[in-house]
Amino acid sequence: LNAEVNMGYEYLANTQVLKFNGTVVENLQQLASLVESCTETYLRFDLDYDEVIVLQRETAIDASKDILSVHCIPSPFSLGPMEPSTAPKNNAASNNATPARNTKA
Repeated sequence: LNAEVNMGYEYLANTQVLKFNGTVVENLQQLASLVESCTETYLRFDLDYDEVIVLQRETAIDASKDILSVHCIPSPFSLGPMEPSTAPKNNAASNNATPARNTKA
């Protein structure tokens, strides 16, 4: 989300984070943990296509609170993976039945 702290990086889209401060990123959960536990002055994100984003950690932390507020985001992190839905399944779909066709002309 655009903010003063990340000005100049708006053009980046559909890009994967490959490394964070030199550590290879395996998944989003790991990336979130690395960012949250970081105590270095700068946050360096190495991306696809040889793109690099460097943010000052303290400035990014302060800006995050405002970004969440402006965009009505209640929490910086989700609660985690959701449980599979317990809603009843469509009988036709679950029984591999073919739905009836309308035969009226």
